[in-house]
Amino acid sequence: MPIITNNAQKRRILKSLLYIYIALCLLFASLNYALAPRVHKEMQQLITSVWHFYENGLKVILIIVASLLTISIVKGQKEYGLRKRNLIALTISALVLHIILPFLLNNQEIYFFSMPLPWSTMPLQFFAQEGDYYYKSVEILSLKGITLSLIFFIAISFVIVIGTLIQGRRWQCSSLCMFNGFAGEIFSCASPSKEKKKRGLFLKKFRSAYLIVALLFISYWVLLLFKIPLSAYSNVVASIEVAKYLTFELFFMMICWVVISPRGYCYVCPVGNTLSLLSKVVKMRIVTDVTSCISCNKCNDVCPMNIDISTQAKKGFDVIDSLCVGCGHCVDVCPQKTLRYTTNVLEAIRGEN
Repeated sequence: MPIITNNAQKRRILKSLLYIYIALCLLFASLNYALAPRVHKEMQQLITSVWHFYENGLKVILIIVASLLTISIVKGQKEYGLRKRNLIALTISALVLHIILPFLLNNQEIYFFSMPLPWSTMPLQFFAQEGDYYYKSVEILSLKGITLSLIFFIAISFVIVIGTLIQGRRWQCSSLCMFNGFAGEIFSCASPSKEKKKRGLFLKKFRSAYLIVALLFISYWVLLLFKIPLSAYSNVVASIEVAKYLTFELFFMMICWVVISPRGYCYVCPVGNTLSLLSKVVKMRIVTDVTSCISCNKCNDVCPMNIDISTQAKKGFDVIDSLCVGCGHCVDVCPQKTLRYTTNVLEAIRGEN
């Protein structure tokens, strides 16, 4: 079998993998969330098993293959410093969240607990003991399994917060995120054209709305913890939340991958926008005066979030933008090595002013 060395061919293969991933995800999600609740118990179990096989097996294989393909593309262009680290970290995250932890904790959906805010409040739903989700979870996981899942949720939340206070938004959005961050990196070379990426700018208008909706769902389940008499609505709220996930998260996110960029959902992601506020504490930024800018605008061309890095670089000013996901694409592509990603904590660790 001939070895593919042409980057154009690799990009076409990567784009094909993106479409395959979208098709498989929509297929299995539809089976699990739309069909399974309407069939008998034995068929439900079969559908759920197939869904878990995809999420904790086939999906990981796709991530690994796409990561290796993307590394081979950017490596040939000598633009793979931070991007290579992203891909390695995200591949490790996929292996841990989708293979190792499901086996150790006997919870095939543990990955939902690693990033609850974008669409899922599953950890909080464990405390709604009158709800369907609690009873199903006790039947499948047992009380011990629920306890282990909650311990993991608390632990990963702590890791994300501490990591963000050291490394900024890059820690979650470009190294750990198995919701959209991984797609933003492994399919970055299959991204639509620069003109299409600019379409994403309008999504900034909806950032606050997405965050408010997510907080409303969280508030409901938190109120149940304080024994506020709202448990009669728990199944309805949980159903609405699943519908929101399928339409405004999953389906919308995949449309963004095709017509805007694999980072399209990052414009409105509630977790990302919360972490961007946290990143301000450590002054996450792109330093632009390491050398002299030659105004090639390559940094702007590769930025998946349409941040105007070049204008700041020409002036030697730091780029501080709440949309920045810390992917480092601009740092890698700069021919003058003018750019550097950092935070106050990273500067202190390096012993720099």
